[in-house]
Amino acid sequence: MRYDNSVRRFAQGTPGIPALYSVLPGLKIIEEVGVETIRAESERRTEYMIDFALERGWKVNSPRDVNQRGGSVMIYVEDGPTMVKRLNERKVFVDCRPGVGLRMSSHFFNTDEEVKEAMEILHELI
Repeated sequence: MRYDNSVRRFAQGTPGIPALYSVLPGLKIIEEVGVETIRAESERRTEYMIDFALERGWKVNSPRDVNQRGGSVMIYVEDGPTMVKRLNERKVFVDCRPGVGLRMSSHFFNTDEEVKEAMEILHELI
């Protein structure tokens, strides 16, 4: 913890020690899988999602350059909140950003089949 040099140094709360302990098993999994492996899977899957979208003529609001984007893909849809609801009903969990589109993120524990299914469901609904 780094304390501020001004009076704000007294505005500190008690660190969330129980929360720290609850995150440790997740950190262990990340350590076992490896950050490099997780990043490579993220790059590959986001590339798949972007290619899928572009092949269908959808507007993608994420950088094409893998070095310029994170693990999320932004795909523009007209009515984001409604599409989020329709996707959630099909067990595809995404969110949206106004004027930007659906925010879709695959994680290292997702399978390629799950990512493909999510994109196919989106295709059915658009």
